[in-house]
Amino acid sequence: MKKLSIRSEVVSDSGIAALKKNSSLKALTLSSPLVTDQSVQTIASLPSITSLCLQKAGLTDAGTQELIKHYGNKGDLRTLELKNCPKITNQSFVGVGKINSLSSLVLADNPNLTGSVLQSVAELPNLSSLSFQGTVIEAADFSHLKTSTIFGINLSGSQLGNGSIDALAVARPNLASLIVAKTNLTDEEMGAIGKLKSLQFLSMEQTKVSDEVFDQLEGLKSLRHLTVSADNVSETAATQFTQRHPGISVRRK
Repeated sequence: MKKLSIRSEVVSDSGIAALKKNSSLKALTLSSPLVTDQSVQTIASLPSITSLCLQKAGLTDAGTQELIKHYGNKGDLRTLELKNCPKITNQSFVGVGKINSLSSLVLADNPNLTGSVLQSVAELPNLSSLSFQGTVIEAADFSHLKTSTIFGINLSGSQLGNGSIDALAVARPNLASLIVAKTNLTDEEMGAIGKLKSLQFLSMEQTKVSDEVFDQLEGLKSLRHLTVSADNVSETAATQFTQRHPGISVRRK
């Protein structure tokens, strides 16, 4: 067994303990409010884990720090996902840059995380993909990413502060993928997105962006996939843009 997903409201640390020292397991997903810091020891005993997802877990800052310490020394973890873990704060990620192997990080709907955590995230030396969803992000937070190696960002469901997209474009001008679906993005921010000349994938569904979006995207020669809101972008405008740029796939969603 190389991949295991456990999603249950009743599975606890004692049940997870049965996995201890499983040498074949490479990808593990645990979704349960009864999984706490006590399961960190079990997770750390799994020698082949490269992908770890913890969702709805009772993990605290102390438990997260233990995971960082372990994988910082071990060096095999490539994907880490922490979703809807109500007890973790920005303090959880102090020193996360020690996980040299990490290339993908997902932080979604964690109510006590703020945009300031990006200062720690930026220290990850080989991070290429970041999902930071369901939080409030200010322009100053994105400035921390200037030294990062990130080429794909998913901000779906987040509240973007004034000037935040401009700050992101300055910090990561070579972004290849950007997801800002279900955010407060409007036409006013599109000028900043138009500066991302390496952008290949752009998703903006369920935003207030209108037909005016296409004027700002004319200069994105690398763009190949675009998703816009069906509520605010007309089919006529989308079709006309596709006719001008047949190499770009446009979806209204």
